[in-house]
Amino acid sequence: MDERRLAHDVIEELVARGMPRPAAQRFVDRALAQSTSPSASPPARRFQWKLVLAIAAIPVVVLAFVAGHITWGTLQRERAARAAAAAELAAADRSRAEEIRGESSAQREVANRDRTARLDARVAKALTQLSSNHPMTQCDAALLLGRLGSREQAPPLVDLMARSTFSSVRGCAAAALVDLGETGPAMAAYTEWAQGNDADLRRSALGGFGDIGPSSSACRIDCAMKYASPRSSPAW
Repeated sequence: MDERRLAHDVIEELVARGMPRPAAQRFVDRALAQSTSPSASPPARRFQWKLVLAIAAIPVVVLAFVAGHITWGTLQRERAARAAAAAELAAADRSRAEEIRGESSAQREVANRDRTARLDARVAKALTQLSSNHPMTQCDAALLLGRLGSREQAPPLVDLMARSTFSSVRGCAAAALVDLGETGPAMAAYTEWAQGNDADLRRSALGGFGDIGPSSSACRIDCAMKYASPRSSPAW
């Protein structure tokens, strides 16, 4: 009875350690046939059963080690697979980002070309309108060239400032030259107008000196003092 209980305990221990029950039963039966003696004393029998349990544990330990090694290898492969997938996804994201940047650059280039074409068209139209017979149209065209044009448009503005018979048009042409940075011709015209008899041109000159800045301050003060008194003005 004691021996059957020991055999049962060994089988349960082997099952608890991971050995299938049929395999544990066969192993204990085989171990009993080879390692135990009916004439052995109870302490000797208990020792034999402990020895059987120890021997049976060896395959279980080996199996656990192998299973652990296999599990570790599987985890490593899964981790490597996840890392590879993440790297592939990151590469795809970078590729898409580059593609988006390329598309944005192309769209900006198209938009810039369209904007430049519209600007060139407006400048060309304004240059044509400088020859208009309507002073307001000429004045608007000159001021537009001052805002949107470049110094390449300065010669027609200088010509308009010199030849126009309308004071307002001449003042607009001079103001446009100042906006373009061509202050030399404008300064010469303002100096002449400030000393002339045309009240509109004098007002344009005094305002133009302020637009030009500190370099014209001396002339502006002199002209202002000269025409401060109404009786000293040639227009009176």
